[in-house]
Amino acid sequence: MRLHTLEKLKQDFEKALEKTTAKEYLIENELKAIEGLANPDNLKYHAGIDIDIFGNPKLQSTDRTFILNISKGLKHNFALAYKSYYSTGAYTPVRHEQQSDESYNNEIVLSEQARIYVQYHKWLKQLLSQPNEIKQTTSKSNLTHKEKILSLYYMGLRFDTYENTKYAKLLSLITGDSEEATRQHLSNFHKTGNTIKKVKTEKGLKKLQQLFENLGFEEELNLVNKDIKQI
Repeated sequence: MRLHTLEKLKQDFEKALEKTTAKEYLIENELKAIEGLANPDNLKYHAGIDIDIFGNPKLQSTDRTFILNISKGLKHNFALAYKSYYSTGAYTPVRHEQQSDESYNNEIVLSEQARIYVQYHKWLKQLLSQPNEIKQTTSKSNLTHKEKILSLYYMGLRFDTYENTKYAKLLSLITGDSEEATRQHLSNFHKTGNTIKKVKTEKGLKKLQQLFENLGFEEELNLVNKDIKQI
Protein backbone atom coordinates (compact mmCIF):
# COMPACT_ATOMS: atom_id res chain seq x y z
CA MET A 1 0.00 0.00 0.00
CA ARG A 2 1.43 3.35 -1.05
CA LEU A 3 1.06 5.97 1.66
CA HIS A 4 -0.68 9.24 0.92
CA THR A 5 1.26 11.98 2.68
CA LEU A 6 -0.56 14.84 4.37
CA GLU A 7 1.34 17.35 2.26
CA LYS A 8 0.26 15.66 -0.99
CA LEU A 9 -3.36 15.41 0.15
CA LYS A 10 -3.42 19.13 0.98
CA GLN A 11 -1.69 20.04 -2.25
CA ASP A 12 -4.11 18.07 -4.42
CA PHE A 13 -7.11 19.44 -2.56
CA GLU A 14 -5.97 23.05 -2.82
CA LYS A 15 -5.53 22.60 -6.57
CA ALA A 16 -9.10 21.29 -6.83
CA LEU A 17 -10.33 24.12 -4.61
CA GLU A 18 -8.87 26.68 -6.99
CA LYS A 19 -10.86 25.26 -9.89
CA THR A 20 -14.32 25.21 -8.31
CA THR A 21 -16.79 27.90 -7.30
CA ALA A 22 -18.55 25.49 -4.91
CA LYS A 23 -15.74 25.45 -2.37
CA GLU A 24 -17.75 24.52 0.73
CA TYR A 25 -19.48 21.75 -1.22
CA LEU A 26 -16.11 20.31 -2.22
CA ILE A 27 -14.84 20.37 1.37
CA GLU A 28 -18.03 18.79 2.71
CA ASN A 29 -17.86 15.96 0.16
CA GLU A 30 -14.20 15.37 0.94
CA LEU A 31 -15.10 15.07 4.61
CA LYS A 32 -17.96 12.67 3.82
CA ALA A 33 -15.63 10.48 1.78
CA ILE A 34 -13.17 10.19 4.67
CA GLU A 35 -15.97 9.57 7.17
CA GLY A 36 -17.32 6.88 4.86
CA LEU A 37 -14.00 5.05 5.08
CA ALA A 38 -13.99 5.42 8.85
CA ASN A 39 -17.53 4.07 9.15
CA PRO A 40 -17.83 1.36 6.47
CA ASP A 41 -21.04 -0.14 7.91
CA ASN A 42 -22.92 3.08 8.68
CA LEU A 43 -24.66 4.47 5.63
CA LYS A 44 -25.54 7.76 7.35
CA TYR A 45 -22.00 8.86 6.57
CA HIS A 46 -22.66 8.34 2.88
CA ALA A 47 -25.41 10.95 2.48
CA GLY A 48 -25.41 12.26 -1.04
CA ILE A 49 -22.83 9.70 -2.16
CA ASP A 50 -23.44 6.68 -4.36
CA ILE A 51 -22.73 3.40 -2.56
CA ASP A 52 -21.50 0.19 -4.14
CA ILE A 53 -22.67 -3.25 -3.03
CA PHE A 54 -20.02 -3.34 -0.31
CA GLY A 55 -21.08 0.01 1.16
CA ASN A 56 -18.09 1.87 -0.26
CA PRO A 57 -18.49 5.48 -1.41
CA LYS A 58 -18.55 5.77 -5.20
CA LEU A 59 -17.58 9.38 -5.74
CA GLN A 60 -16.89 10.96 -9.07
CA SER A 61 -13.45 12.53 -9.52
CA THR A 62 -15.02 15.96 -9.11
CA ASP A 63 -16.42 15.05 -5.67
CA ARG A 64 -13.19 14.10 -3.93
CA THR A 65 -9.51 14.57 -4.60
CA PHE A 66 -8.12 11.31 -3.19
CA ILE A 67 -8.38 7.67 -4.18
CA LEU A 68 -7.69 5.29 -1.31
CA ASN A 69 -8.19 1.65 -2.16
CA ILE A 70 -8.49 -0.55 0.92
CA SER A 71 -9.23 -4.24 0.52
CA LYS A 72 -12.55 -5.39 1.96
CA GLY A 73 -10.85 -7.42 4.69
CA LEU A 74 -8.91 -4.40 6.00
CA LYS A 75 -11.66 -1.78 5.97
CA HIS A 76 -12.54 -2.39 9.61
CA ASN A 77 -8.88 -2.32 10.59
CA PHE A 78 -8.57 1.10 8.97
CA ALA A 79 -11.74 2.31 10.70
CA LEU A 80 -10.51 1.06 14.08
CA ALA A 81 -7.16 2.78 13.70
CA TYR A 82 -8.80 5.98 12.41
CA LYS A 83 -11.22 6.25 15.35
CA SER A 84 -8.47 5.54 17.86
CA TYR A 85 -6.18 8.19 16.41
CA TYR A 86 -9.05 10.66 16.23
CA SER A 87 -10.10 10.18 19.85
CA THR A 88 -6.83 9.38 21.63
CA GLY A 89 -4.06 10.32 19.21
CA ALA A 90 -2.57 6.82 19.36
CA TYR A 91 -3.08 3.31 18.01
CA THR A 92 -1.07 0.07 17.93
CA PRO A 93 -2.30 -2.84 15.83
CA VAL A 94 -2.85 -6.03 17.82
CA ARG A 95 -0.86 -8.92 16.41
CA HIS A 96 -2.87 -12.14 16.30
CA GLU A 97 -1.53 -15.63 16.71
CA GLN A 98 -0.16 -17.15 13.52
CA GLN A 99 -0.38 -13.78 11.77
CA SER A 100 2.40 -13.52 9.20
CA ASP A 101 4.99 -10.74 9.30
CA GLU A 102 3.72 -9.44 5.97
CA SER A 103 0.14 -9.27 7.18
CA TYR A 104 1.11 -7.47 10.39
CA ASN A 105 3.34 -5.01 8.52
CA ASN A 106 0.43 -4.23 6.22
CA GLU A 107 -1.67 -3.38 9.27
CA ILE A 108 1.07 -1.08 10.56
CA VAL A 109 1.17 0.74 7.22
CA LEU A 110 -2.62 0.91 7.16
CA SER A 111 -2.73 2.38 10.67
CA GLU A 112 -0.19 5.03 9.65
CA GLN A 113 -2.40 5.90 6.69
CA ALA A 114 -5.36 6.21 9.05
CA ARG A 115 -3.34 8.63 11.22
CA ILE A 116 -2.59 10.78 8.19
CA TYR A 117 -6.26 10.83 7.17
CA VAL A 118 -7.21 11.92 10.69
CA GLN A 119 -4.88 14.89 10.27
CA TYR A 120 -6.32 15.56 6.82
CA HIS A 121 -9.89 15.41 8.13
CA LYS A 122 -9.08 17.86 10.92
CA TRP A 123 -7.42 20.22 8.45
CA LEU A 124 -10.50 20.13 6.24
CA LYS A 125 -12.78 20.79 9.23
CA GLN A 126 -10.67 23.78 10.18
CA LEU A 127 -10.78 25.03 6.62
CA LEU A 128 -14.55 24.72 6.55
CA SER A 129 -14.94 26.59 9.84
CA GLN A 130 -12.85 29.52 8.61
CA PRO A 131 -14.37 30.94 5.41
CA ASN A 132 -11.61 33.53 5.17
CA GLU A 133 -9.04 30.77 4.96
CA ILE A 134 -10.92 29.28 1.99
CA LYS A 135 -10.83 32.63 0.26
CA GLN A 136 -7.14 33.15 1.01
CA THR A 137 -6.26 29.73 -0.37
CA THR A 138 -7.70 30.63 -3.76
CA SER A 139 -7.85 34.41 -3.72
CA LYS A 140 -6.59 36.58 -6.54
CA SER A 141 -3.75 38.99 -5.89
CA ASN A 142 -4.69 41.95 -3.71
CA LEU A 143 -1.70 43.91 -4.99
CA THR A 144 -2.34 47.07 -6.96
CA HIS A 145 -0.92 47.51 -10.44
CA LYS A 146 2.03 49.54 -9.08
CA GLU A 147 2.68 46.97 -6.34
CA LYS A 148 2.79 44.13 -8.86
CA ILE A 149 5.46 45.99 -10.84
CA LEU A 150 7.36 46.73 -7.63
CA SER A 151 7.26 43.08 -6.55
CA LEU A 152 8.74 41.99 -9.89
CA TYR A 153 11.42 44.66 -9.52
CA TYR A 154 12.46 43.38 -6.10
CA MET A 155 12.42 39.83 -7.39
CA GLY A 156 15.16 40.82 -9.82
CA LEU A 157 13.46 42.17 -12.95
CA ARG A 158 15.17 45.47 -13.77
CA PHE A 159 13.74 47.98 -16.21
CA ASP A 160 16.93 49.56 -17.53
CA THR A 161 17.91 47.32 -20.46
CA TYR A 162 15.05 47.90 -22.91
CA GLU A 163 12.60 50.68 -23.64
CA ASN A 164 9.58 50.97 -21.34
CA THR A 165 7.27 50.16 -24.26
CA LYS A 166 8.92 46.76 -24.62
CA TYR A 167 8.74 46.03 -20.89
CA ALA A 168 5.12 47.18 -20.80
CA LYS A 169 4.10 44.58 -23.37
CA LEU A 170 5.60 41.78 -21.27
CA LEU A 171 4.46 43.05 -17.86
CA SER A 172 0.89 43.60 -19.03
CA LEU A 173 0.76 39.89 -19.94
CA ILE A 174 2.18 38.91 -16.54
CA THR A 175 0.01 41.20 -14.40
CA GLY A 176 -3.13 41.24 -16.54
CA ASP A 177 -3.17 45.04 -16.42
CA SER A 178 -3.30 47.64 -19.17
CA GLU A 179 -0.21 47.91 -21.36
CA GLU A 180 -0.52 51.70 -21.51
CA ALA A 181 -0.93 52.06 -17.75
CA THR A 182 2.06 49.75 -17.27
CA ARG A 183 4.18 51.92 -19.57
CA GLN A 184 3.18 55.04 -17.61
CA HIS A 185 4.08 53.43 -14.28
CA LEU A 186 7.47 52.41 -15.66
CA SER A 187 8.05 55.97 -16.81
CA ASN A 188 7.30 57.17 -13.28
CA PHE A 189 9.11 54.32 -11.55
CA HIS A 190 11.88 56.46 -10.09
CA LYS A 191 9.75 59.49 -9.29
CA THR A 192 10.13 60.84 -5.78
CA GLY A 193 8.33 63.41 -3.69
CA ASN A 194 4.65 63.73 -2.87
CA THR A 195 3.08 62.85 -6.21
CA ILE A 196 0.20 60.58 -7.14
CA LYS A 197 2.26 59.21 -10.01
CA LYS A 198 4.94 57.81 -7.68
CA VAL A 199 5.32 54.02 -7.85
CA LYS A 200 7.43 53.47 -4.72
CA THR A 201 4.89 54.63 -2.16
CA GLU A 202 5.28 54.00 1.55
CA LYS A 203 1.98 52.10 1.61
CA GLY A 204 3.02 49.87 -1.28
CA LEU A 205 6.46 49.18 0.14
CA LYS A 206 5.04 48.23 3.52
CA LYS A 207 2.61 45.84 1.86
CA LEU A 208 5.48 44.17 0.01
CA GLN A 209 7.48 44.18 3.23
CA GLN A 210 4.74 42.12 4.89
CA LEU A 211 4.37 39.89 1.84
CA PHE A 212 8.07 39.05 1.54
CA GLU A 213 8.35 38.53 5.30
CA ASN A 214 5.40 36.12 5.35
CA LEU A 215 6.75 34.15 2.38
CA GLY A 216 10.33 34.06 3.61
CA PHE A 217 11.96 36.09 0.80
CA GLU A 218 14.77 37.49 2.97
CA GLU A 219 16.95 39.12 0.29
CA GLU A 220 13.97 40.88 -1.29
CA LEU A 221 12.76 41.94 2.17
CA ASN A 222 16.12 43.56 2.86
CA LEU A 223 15.86 45.58 -0.36
CA VAL A 224 12.37 46.76 0.56
CA ASN A 225 13.46 47.70 4.08
CA LYS A 226 16.32 49.71 2.64
CA ASP A 227 13.98 51.65 0.35
CA ILE A 228 11.49 52.28 3.16
CA LYS A 229 14.25 53.96 5.18
CA GLN A 230 14.98 56.27 2.26
CA ILE A 231 11.39 57.54 1.96
